[in-house]
Amino acid sequence: MFYEYPQDESTYAIEDQFFLGSSGILVRPVTEEGTDEVSVYIPPGEVFYDYANGNFGNHPKLSQNGVIEKEVALADIPIFVRGGSIFAKKDRYRRSTRLMRNDPYSLVVAFGKHNSANGKLYIDDGESYGYTQGKYVEVSFEAKEGHLITGVSATGDNNYADSLSGIKVERITVVGSSVKDAENIIIAQNGRKWESDFKIRGDVLEVLNPGINIVDEWSVSISGPGQDLHDEL
Repeated sequence: MFYEYPQDESTYAIEDQFFLGSSGILVRPVTEEGTDEVSVYIPPGEVFYDYANGNFGNHPKLSQNGVIEKEVALADIPIFVRGGSIFAKKDRYRRSTRLMRNDPYSLVVAFGKHNSANGKLYIDDGESYGYTQGKYVEVSFEAKEGHLITGVSATGDNNYADSLSGIKVERITVVGSSVKDAENIIIAQNGRKWESDFKIRGDVLEVLNPGINIVDEWSVSISGPGQDLHDEL
């Protein structure tokens, strides 16, 4: 915690919660036997969303910073997502990560207090030193103005990037901003545009099967009442 918030003295003594890399994911594992409640410190300066067990509820936004008490059951892992974060994950369980290599990604977009978010996804083969020869792809995600999400990739080897062209994004989960007012979702990629199905659950928007190729430049435009559809591609 203190690596992320070195100016916040309240984090100095915290040893039972941590951020997962630069993803914006805050985890507070349950380490006490027989407990049904844990204390979690929520830092100031940005909104946080309750992401318990890797799922948002209907109204995930936390209303306060500081120490909160979180009820837990036997199988619960308290997880929170810092506003302004975008991260990718794979939802299909396999016996090994090698078997997951060609599985689709899901994206999580958590708008911050300034109606923006960003994140990165790094992909290589996970086994060799091929990345030293450019065999990797790094995708940069950006969300802005509360309704436009983009993905731009960079690689040192176009042939390696082409080998990943069949990997799709199967779901985009969006929290924050005014997503509950969404009326249309327009996808743009490789000179084409199309509409995507979506559903709204409370304050959470889910874009369903957007058909995006993860390694090619793309955009997702979310429009609500009185907004014009637009994209950058």
